[in-house]
Amino acid sequence: MLRPILALALEAIIAVGCTASVYPEDAAYVDEGYPVEYVQAPPPAIETYPRVYYRGGYHYNVNGRWYRSTPRGWMYYRSAPPQLQQPYVQPRPYIERQRPYIQEAPPAH
Repeated sequence: MLRPILALALEAIIAVGCTASVYPEDAAYVDEGYPVEYVQAPPPAIETYPRVYYRGGYHYNVNGRWYRSTPRGWMYYRSAPPQLQQPYVQPRPYIERQRPYIQEAPPAH
């Protein structure tokens, strides 16, 4: 009688301690509300493309498609967040600088 109870308790402990992640290939993936697509590998030389640090990681703009590395692998946004759709190179504002006062020497005689 005690043996079946112990076996059942052991199975329950093992089942609670084990977790699995299932990623069906035909599922629609979403990242923060934006549809994404996972890819086997990033485009070649992705580190040479423009990048933006957004939400804790670098996002690479490869021909208008935003790629990001995740714990599951590389993915790209099918519909990118508005923050990534803004121009990623913004000009620095012009700062007018005043020249320091320079005392001129008296004219030579």
